[in-house]
Amino acid sequence: MVSDVDSLMKQRWGVLLSIDDLVAGLHKAVEDAGVMDNTYFLYSSDHGYHLGQFRIPIEKMLPYETDIRIPLYI
Repeated sequence: MVSDVDSLMKQRWGVLLSIDDLVAGLHKAVEDAGVMDNTYFLYSSDHGYHLGQFRIPIEKMLPYETDIRIPLYI
């Protein structure tokens, strides 16, 4: 089980790096277009996964605070 969670986390970090690249490209495109002063970037997330918390295997659909509170940054 621990090795499965470790493997999943490595895959998730790889995806996150590609999202960083996408955001950097978008930021540059907005800057190059000269509309940075008129632009807002909104960042949100999904609920994420339980990875062993609460003795729950890899899961996403339970009524815990970590599942029902979704961050939003402006």
